[in-house]
Amino acid sequence: MPLFGFTFGGLFGDYRPSNIRSVPHGHGVWTVTVTPDSDYPSPCAFIIALNGKHYASLPGSSQSDFSFSIKTYSNSVRTPIVEVIQTQIETLDAGFFPDGFFTSVQPSQLIVTWTPPAVVSDVFGYNIYWDKGEGTVQYTDDYLLQYVQETGETQYTYATDDVDSGTYKTVVRTIDSSGNESNNTTAATTSVSTYPSVATGVNISYSNSTHKATITWTDPSDIGAGNIRIYHNSGDADKPYADYGTIIDTVSAATETWESPVLTEGYWVFGLRAYNGSVEELNTAIMERVRIDASLNAIVDYPPSPILAVSTSVGGKVRLTAYVNSFLAGGFASTVQFFTNDGAGGAVDYGTPLGTGYYGLTSAGEMRYVEFETSAYGETSRIFGAKCYTEGGTESNNAQEMTIIPNATLPPQPGSQSTVAGRL
Repeated sequence: MPLFGFTFGGLFGDYRPSNIRSVPHGHGVWTVTVTPDSDYPSPCAFIIALNGKHYASLPGSSQSDFSFSIKTYSNSVRTPIVEVIQTQIETLDAGFFPDGFFTSVQPSQLIVTWTPPAVVSDVFGYNIYWDKGEGTVQYTDDYLLQYVQETGETQYTYATDDVDSGTYKTVVRTIDSSGNESNNTTAATTSVSTYPSVATGVNISYSNSTHKATITWTDPSDIGAGNIRIYHNSGDADKPYADYGTIIDTVSAATETWESPVLTEGYWVFGLRAYNGSVEELNTAIMERVRIDASLNAIVDYPPSPILAVSTSVGGKVRLTAYVNSFLAGGFASTVQFFTNDGAGGAVDYGTPLGTGYYGLTSAGEMRYVEFETSAYGETSRIFGAKCYTEGGTESNNAQEMTIIPNATLPPQPGSQSTVAGRL
């Protein structure tokens, strides 16, 4: 399943998070990452909507990418729609959810509502039937949407999983404890126009001779006469996600293949979205990647980028921790190197590793990690970076760079003190 992502901003000014992207973990669990607006006063907060409703309000930083997890708490095939706004830390209230700042979620379900008969002493439950979009409701098990037990409510509601765009009919019938069913045939008719499904079976290949990438896929069944829209990140390794603000190319339905122009050195990330002629689905999870060296050859089996965490330590030192997900595809990372800048606003020097250079990773569940404490620095803003390496020396892309101000200032001395003999 894809994750639909919107970015929304301007709650107290024109500050907007951007580049929302996602990683599905299965069982309805997702990791979502956004890039905050770095000009927003730090620290900031994020208000998150899931399917148009308030999901969470979380503290964050306006200095680096911010990630959080969501869970749909549903066994349905419903695709989550996530929206994020960036706001002041003062609004960090679990119940704060401003009206008018989130879009209306595209209706993609049938919501069946009915009232019970005036007397329910002989009603055990309700059978909901539908036509599957075929035009005629069938009263067989194959067309039974749901059974709902009679519990004394004054009104009942049932929502289906996501359905394709189309017109549907539904009929609700009562049933008694013996299995007798009412014979009403009056149908409620509903039209649904929603996002198309996503492309499946997406695969990428790269030619070292033509220096072009070829992407293949299978169109979703509800693409109609639409197309697949191609996006990419222009090979920018510092932005390892597709730019969904710029359509690079469109591929007509049933073509199911696309060849890129000649690519240059860099880390190319491609995203695909289906358009059915009226609505584009908004997944951020279907991405294909290729990394190209200076000779325009593909770099294969490179390790995943580490996740870098930084914190201050005693005497102006900085504690760096690199985490690597062992289950990500690619080469297996065995070591990490850490890097920093000049502490005066310059770029991180990736030619000069800190300490003794390579540091081995230790396993901890699905993650592997290594900790490193730097030498002492002055109390000016300093930027740190990291890379992973395989045993053969193939390096990862850079980690997300992190900024911190070392702290060498001693705390104040305690006040006057004395000691006496006694017993408390």
